[in-house]
Formats: sequence, structure tokens, C-alpha cells
Amino acid sequence: DGRVLLQQVEIESSSSNVTVVTHWQQMAGPQPVNIFIHATAPDGQLVAQWDGLGAKWQGWLNGDTLIQVHTLTLPDDLPLESVQLGMGVYDPETGPRWLTTEGLDQIQLQK
Repeated sequence: DGRVLLQQVEIESSSSNVTVVTHWQQMAGPQPVNIFIHATAPDGQLVAQWDGLGAKWQGWLNGDTLIQVHTLTLPDDLPLESVQLGMGVYDPETGPRWLTTEGLDQIQLQK
């Protein structure tokens, strides 16, 4: 919705871990925000997640770039190829997810 801009996503995987590196640019003044990365199984069940922000939101100023490293540990019996990764941002104080310019509350990441 124009408050932050996702610039780049890199996905790396090992035997049971997925690391997602995201690059964000702040497009407005500081405001409460957390990033989430959710991994879901083929049946839609949440199997791993990362929620947070690696910096204090109060210091993330208009024009600043923030690079986040998100590491998820997947269940050993779940192949990475079968996992869907979803990502978005939300207000940690009130809970609502922010919407993309397309009106979605998360984006699906390509592995």
C-alpha cells in the first residue's frame, strides 16, 4: 500500500532449513511493522514461520533500506519442493496485515 517497498527476495535452502533474505525500502515515516514468512504444507497447514523485524521500527526512516534474514526450520519429513512460502507485513500493535498494491494480504514466494 505504498508504505514499504519489497525490492528483492533471495531464497536459499539446506536439508531442513529455508533462508529467505528480503530487501525492503521504507517509503513513509516510521510506523509499527513486522514481517512474516510462513511455510505451509500441501494441505495448507502452517509448518514453520518467522515473524518480526530485525530493527526497531521507530528508526526505519523514509528512504532507508532494511535487509532481513529469515530462517525457517522445516519438518524433516516434508520435502522443500512441497512447501509453499508466503510473505507479508502487518501492524504488530493492532494485528491487521498491510495490503499489496493488488489488494492481497501476502505474496507467494517462488522457490
